[in-house]
Amino acid sequence: MGCIVGPDGRGGEALYFNLNQTGGKLFLVQVDPETGQARQFNAPQGPGAWAFITGPDDRIYLGTWDGGLILRFDPKQPDQVFKSLVTCRERELPVAVRHWEGWQALRLHLSRGETGEL
Repeated sequence: MGCIVGPDGRGGEALYFNLNQTGGKLFLVQVDPETGQARQFNAPQGPGAWAFITGPDDRIYLGTWDGGLILRFDPKQPDQVFKSLVTCRERELPVAVRHWEGWQALRLHLSRGETGEL
């Protein structure tokens, strides 16, 4: 469980709480700090996340402790809920790289030493 500040998908900010469920699936709760209104978004896999962060692309990334999944939640498209990017078992990791043109999200293939777009 944890809490971060991230984009609300409508131009403002929200609080995000990552909640674990032993025997169930993890979920995010998005809270509007101005109104207190809360919305719940259920993950398709994993009972819990060991960490989560707001990425430079204004999406929320979670790393699950069951299955080693990397999940992505896009506040601008909450109906799509979560997208499973990679599993750590596949030896691929998402990374954010900053260069002279700005931020870029890449997939790092550890076993091959290559990168590709997410």
